[in-house]
Formats: sequence, C-alpha cells, structure tokens
Amino acid sequence: MSGQQAVTFQEALDIVESLPEYQQEDLIHIIQRRRLAQTGVACGAYRRSESRICSRRGHPWHRRRSDERAGRMRTLIWGKTFVRALQRTVRRHPALQQDIADTLQLLQDNPFAPQLATHKLKGRLAGSWACSVGYDLRIVFDFVKRAHQQEDDILLLEIGTHDEVY
Repeated sequence: MSGQQAVTFQEALDIVESLPEYQQEDLIHIIQRRRLAQTGVACGAYRRSESRICSRRGHPWHRRRSDERAGRMRTLIWGKTFVRALQRTVRRHPALQQDIADTLQLLQDNPFAPQLATHKLKGRLAGSWACSVGYDLRIVFDFVKRAHQQEDDILLLEIGTHDEVY
C-alpha cells in the first residue's frame, strides 16, 4: 500500500457518485467481475435464495449492461404493419402518442436502456426483440445489419398491447 491513501467508505461513495453515470456503470461491472471471479456468485442475494433468481431485483448488481454503442444513432425503419398498428393505437389511445414518441427516440438512441425493458422473443417471434412503451404497450422490432454500416438498424415490426403483439 505504498503511496496509497486510505479512505472511508463514505468518502469512496462520494467519489463514485461524483463520476458520470457511464463511469459508475463501468465500476459496477468491474466490481461484479471481481466478485464473480472470487466467489463464483455475482450477487450475495443468490446465496440466500432457494432459486437462481435473486430476491433483490432493484439491487445495483442487477443493472443491465448499457449498450457500448449508446453514443451512436441507429436508423429506425418503419414497417408497413408497424405504421398501420401505430395509427390504430394512437386512434384508440391519443394520450399515449407522446409516450410512444419518447420510447421510439430512446429506442433509436439506446435500444437496451433499462426503461425499455428490451428482451428477446421466443416462439413464433423468435429472433425478434420487444420493448415496453408503458404498462401494456409493446413494440416488436428486429435488428437489421446493412453491408456498408457498422451499426444495426432497427426494423419496427409491430406495436400494440401484450395480447395483440404476442
């Protein structure tokens, strides 16, 4: 420990909280990897629970890894069925129009933002992805790779309630 200064837990916490959010997330991932390497378990709550599902969902260890390419914009490709479904949804629920616009912007900026709850689909929609707009509104999409681009574009397939799109 030559040349290093000891700090209290509160001082260390203050230093971490003063960092930008992306650096905080990087530190969390470093700590998770070290903990996993030392103990074989990423979160202590797994040890105390009977199942493989952690009992503390909001625990910082469970933050989703942010998309490394979040700074780059992706192109949204509007499918015909998506446009029709969007018109139908806005006609039925005009109050949701701003929420849908905000979600599409966030999806374009960072498809794996925690607010979107992006998840891969199974069954007849296997290979596609879905994200949440609100409590019961989902957007189904695919990542589309173009030959001349490094970024995947997002092909919007469907929007509707959980029962409508699944």
